[in-house]
Amino acid sequence: MPDFEHWGAEFHHRVFACCRDDLLKEIRNRMHAIRNQSPWFEMKKCSFSEERRRRYCDEHQAILDCLVRRALECAKNAMLAQLKTVERNLLGR
Repeated sequence: MPDFEHWGAEFHHRVFACCRDDLLKEIRNRMHAIRNQSPWFEMKKCSFSEERRRRYCDEHQAILDCLVRRALECAKNAMLAQLKTVERNLLGR
């Protein structure tokens, strides 16, 4: 799981770095700080599975595919889908 967390954070960093939006970059910085705290890591560890790792990777790939095609509505929907997956997995919602 630590390798996945590292590369997941790197994916987020690169997406936000390319957006040229200072507010989004600040949101990413705050996300990074939260992801490096023990409670986040413990929540992820308790909810982590190989199936969920694959789903997160698939969702990251979908986001990347949309961004490469400059399909903004597609990217927005893919990002929202991933946020909902994380919410469901971490918070049970």
